[in-house]
Amino acid sequence: MRAVPGADGRRGTPPSAARPRLQRARELFGALGATAWERRAASELLAAGEAVDTSRPAWAERYDLTPREAEVTRLAAEGLSNQRIGWQLGMSHRTVASHLSRVFAKTGVTSRKHLPAALRD
Repeated sequence: MRAVPGADGRRGTPPSAARPRLQRARELFGALGATAWERRAASELLAAGEAVDTSRPAWAERYDLTPREAEVTRLAAEGLSNQRIGWQLGMSHRTVASHLSRVFAKTGVTSRKHLPAALRD
């Protein structure tokens, strides 16, 4: 799969330089109705240090999850595999596993099948 426009720039230059291209990519994907790509561009913006959505679910605040951890947790609670989560967010399945291990420690959950119950508002 090709990278979101600006994502390569995010990795090779200061995050502030990549943000305008990533913002534009997110806007264009949204206008085209390409929701998976729009989410991916939003994820890259988040990784570049821009707050894409300032509202956090109550469960994310309750467990003091970072925005990235909350995003990974939400997708895992929906039943997506680490590989699928990684594809959607533009990270490796190992990075997803790392985020989930931190989430498990913060929430006290021992298995991803228990995540939905822990995330109820």
